[in-house]
Amino acid sequence: MIQKLPIPMLLLAPLLAQPQPADFDPAVFKTPPAQYRGHAMWSFPLSTLNENYVTSGIDEMARLNYGGFFIEAGGGPTTGLSDAYLKLFRRGPADDRGVVFLSDEYFRFYKLAMEEAKKHGMQVVLYDDYAFPTGTVGGQMYSKYPQHMAKSLEMTERDVTGPTKVELLIPEGITIGAVMMNRDTFELVDISGHTSQPQGTQNRIVTQTPKGNWKVMAFYLTEGKSRVVDYLDEKAMEAFMSLTYQKYEANLESYFGNLIKETFYDEPALHHADRMWTPTFNATFQKLHGYSPMKYYPALWYDIGPQTAAARNALWGHRAELFATNFIKRLNDWCAARGLQFGGHLDQEEPVNPVSVTGDLMKVFEHQTLPTIDDIWWYGRSNVSYKIVTSAAFNYDHPIARAETYAAYRGLTDKMAFQVAMDQYAMGINERFRLAPSSPSAPN
Repeated sequence: MIQKLPIPMLLLAPLLAQPQPADFDPAVFKTPPAQYRGHAMWSFPLSTLNENYVTSGIDEMARLNYGGFFIEAGGGPTTGLSDAYLKLFRRGPADDRGVVFLSDEYFRFYKLAMEEAKKHGMQVVLYDDYAFPTGTVGGQMYSKYPQHMAKSLEMTERDVTGPTKVELLIPEGITIGAVMMNRDTFELVDISGHTSQPQGTQNRIVTQTPKGNWKVMAFYLTEGKSRVVDYLDEKAMEAFMSLTYQKYEANLESYFGNLIKETFYDEPALHHADRMWTPTFNATFQKLHGYSPMKYYPALWYDIGPQTAAARNALWGHRAELFATNFIKRLNDWCAARGLQFGGHLDQEEPVNPVSVTGDLMKVFEHQTLPTIDDIWWYGRSNVSYKIVTSAAFNYDHPIARAETYAAYRGLTDKMAFQVAMDQYAMGINERFRLAPSSPSAPN
């Protein structure tokens, strides 16, 4: 019997999602080739993984006429993970049994799965990380490159009446800069150059305010509280790819473009750090726009007068740009250079205002070959998001728009499954993930 994830999925690639020759014969669907059949999301339980599990599982999927499968790893030993990671993020008791994720032994089992798939004429979709969200490498990213983990932008402040001298301590972290704002006139002054760090003490702002009512604010990044990579930073993403995509290439390159044609990422989002930011934000902003954004940071917390909306749009917009280019585009370009189609979906696509979770739900798909949406929990929940994702596919000339469907659906019935499918096609989806039928009574 196939050991499936708690929420197994299938990938259904309908005819209209594929290029079709002029003399296409619909009779081919009497015995459809692998690309037109379901692809099961299948797990590698690393704590107990063995050869029989791999061969028997793929034999069973082939018997059930699946066209291919995903491999998503879970469990496994904590070998090589830092004490800091285990203390903050490890769920459940430590388990030292089994196969280490992305080790030589892991790839031995993966290659066995690839060869078994080849025997059965099946395809494999490359899942890019350990469980979800993409960006953790099962704790290896945090343990090996703690400096490249996502960071949160924070602010400390003090209200004063000038003229007066002000000293403002900055909590431990990475100092971004400082601004003083006149609370009556909204005058903004960048005082980042007034930062000092006396030996053995924290960073502090020491400045002299002129006459008036002033708010002195210091902005800094907290570290060590997120388990995902800094999606916004080029060097951080290079470190992430060295642990994941480059390891898959080193071990599975001969399968790229033939047995493996697509990739999939799962549920990255900006909310995986409280207010995700990056140390290079100001430098990349100035390079792109020609001026420093520093004095506009107060707009992220307060009304700064008539400039408030424009300032927020510029700052949040640049963050969305960094997410779309340093994360999505970087991975998409890497895959395209190796004959792979890159795709996946973000976490929480439903909010009307996506700034805090996905940045800009349409823009992120500009550089993604396979725009994808997640339809989860119950019928109709995700319908508000389809227009954005499928419009992104249309606007940026991506022929295939995918949907992961029925994950954790409550009370799923045949009728509901059909309704969801028809809704998706009507809303522009032409490739779908489906709930795998685990029993004769499951929706088919």
